[in-house]
Amino acid sequence: MMPLAVLLTCLIGAVAAAPEVLVAIAPDQPAPHIYIGDPLILEFRADTDCTVSVEAEIRPEFPGNTILVELGDIRLQANSPHWCTIDSVPDVRGRYFLTTRFKYPEGLPERAGAFCRIDRPGPGSATAAPACAVVDALTPSQRLALITAGIRAVRVDVTGEADYPKVGAALDAPFQVMVRLRQAGPEVCEAAARQWHDRVYCWQLDSGGSTDAFSAMAKALRAGGTRSPIAAVVPDAPTLEVMLDAGLGKTIDAVAVDPAPSGEVVSEVRDAAERAGYERMDIHACIPSPGQDQSGAGPLLARQGLELIASGASLLVFDAGVVAGDDGTLGPAFAYLDSVTHLLANASYVGPLHVEGGATVHVVRARDRWLAVVWCAASEAPHASGEAPHASGEADLASGEADAAIPSENATALELHDARNNPLTCPAPVDGAIVLRAGPEPLFLVGKGGLVLQAAALGEARKEAEAFCNSEDINKYLAKEAVEVVRKATAAEGIKRSDFLNLLQVFPYLETQWHAGPVPRTVAVPALARLARLARALCVAEHERGEPFVEPLQSTLAACGQYQSRYLTGSAGPDNGHERPDWLLDEVSRLMDEAESLAGQGRTIEAGAVGALAEWRAQALEISAKAEPLSAPEKVKPVPEIKKEEPKPAEPPKRPASKKKRTKE
Repeated sequence: MMPLAVLLTCLIGAVAAAPEVLVAIAPDQPAPHIYIGDPLILEFRADTDCTVSVEAEIRPEFPGNTILVELGDIRLQANSPHWCTIDSVPDVRGRYFLTTRFKYPEGLPERAGAFCRIDRPGPGSATAAPACAVVDALTPSQRLALITAGIRAVRVDVTGEADYPKVGAALDAPFQVMVRLRQAGPEVCEAAARQWHDRVYCWQLDSGGSTDAFSAMAKALRAGGTRSPIAAVVPDAPTLEVMLDAGLGKTIDAVAVDPAPSGEVVSEVRDAAERAGYERMDIHACIPSPGQDQSGAGPLLARQGLELIASGASLLVFDAGVVAGDDGTLGPAFAYLDSVTHLLANASYVGPLHVEGGATVHVVRARDRWLAVVWCAASEAPHASGEAPHASGEADLASGEADAAIPSENATALELHDARNNPLTCPAPVDGAIVLRAGPEPLFLVGKGGLVLQAAALGEARKEAEAFCNSEDINKYLAKEAVEVVRKATAAEGIKRSDFLNLLQVFPYLETQWHAGPVPRTVAVPALARLARLARALCVAEHERGEPFVEPLQSTLAACGQYQSRYLTGSAGPDNGHERPDWLLDEVSRLMDEAESLAGQGRTIEAGAVGALAEWRAQALEISAKAEPLSAPEKVKPVPEIKKEEPKPAEPPKRPASKKKRTKE
């Protein structure tokens, strides 16, 4: 029998021992968030029967009041969940910090966590953002947080077989999984390809800039049986130039720029690919991790992401930790990323909008709406206008603030939101413009109609036209009439439909001068790429002008199909020299799909313009069939003597004859 003294000691210890109480935030959601209008739910769970007295402190990460909520006495049963609701969380989107304190019993440690208030998913929320999160060991809670934020792709870094479980966890999530192989030997690459084949949607190969190592890694991947795209990891444009000069262009499907590039570096990488003959190469741009101080990670992600897309990036890659930690805790960028994916669902970039004062303004179009994204950060330069800050704004720029006047004449349904998608009071127009005070956190001005889309599209077009017309190489090799056609298409006094169609005929002319004439690809492809960006911007401007196309869209698309069919019929045989025409074939298909999508959205004039662009590019398919392999050194051609009669005045493209007519002939 136990001595009485020992028994009393055990009983006193049992009474004095405090229970363990755990607190879960928003247990009804896959990640700790609450939608606008919903209450916050807290779950309490204790290891023994007990009664606790609870006080909750809710502090917003953004400027706002801290809230204290007395939950009173709560009776908990051992290992059974108990839910409490808090209705006093403001309907303000953003991240909040929650501290739960126990007044009774004494000795219980306080619990801390974070949650976000966000928008309820809308009709366009299923659209995946052009973003990829870098993860290490993907946990179930982190997986749910990333999916909630609209992320559908992740990148896993692999150096050897020990990292295989990380890739497997991401594939089982399920995510689209990109694998980066860091200076791995060919045997590691081949084994990885045999392990996952095409379940990995893209392979990033980091060879440290070594062309031999990259070639060996790429060959090993293909030997392992994968057909997925391969991206070359490069720090800058000169490294990419070395790789392309070594003949690796046919192996490289995309370029990953890392460490984190500026928009200028992304543009330089795009230019380097174009000089080598590769138009519209996919560029993955890495956004830097904010480091220990993550307070500005959300606005930074929004600003840099849009700048990189404007510079030519097709995919943004960022550290998953700024969205969700390994334990599922929501990071500082979660609410911002959710806002951006909500606001920019089904959106396409249009161009920068020049404003006085130094603020940065980028315009995107989402179906029938436009969004002007406005900010001013003291450390960021150059601004969208590409010019020095206006004198009146210099003092404000030093503190990261400036005014931006957005044209609002004839615009309707105007709304103003902050970067977390909270509605703000939209200022009244003054002299046909809405003046916004811009700071480091972006503002979103949303509207329909008016002059914003046309101004941004023409600004983008004129920027490309200026670079085209002022290029020494282009003026050296192309007929002056061709340069004047480009200049006239973006004249300040306005453009006509004939000017737009004249511009499109420069595409087959340039392809002819490249493949059958004296223009080198280092000049031809950058010129074609600039012309394509210029023409696509003018497609938006054409819609805003409101002059319908006479030619039915389906007739235009049918003609594109005939050009494609003729090329495919005549291109049988070895494909060593088909890099350019095969790319052009895919580009025409992409433009055709885009035209049909625009028509479905009601933007019929823009659809007709994009269809016309597709047809004139398709007309160059047979011309491009004469192209030399892009991965081979180009033969040196003599500088031409410019002929003034080229190109000819605008005419409708000569469409292929029908099969019946060709048979008779």
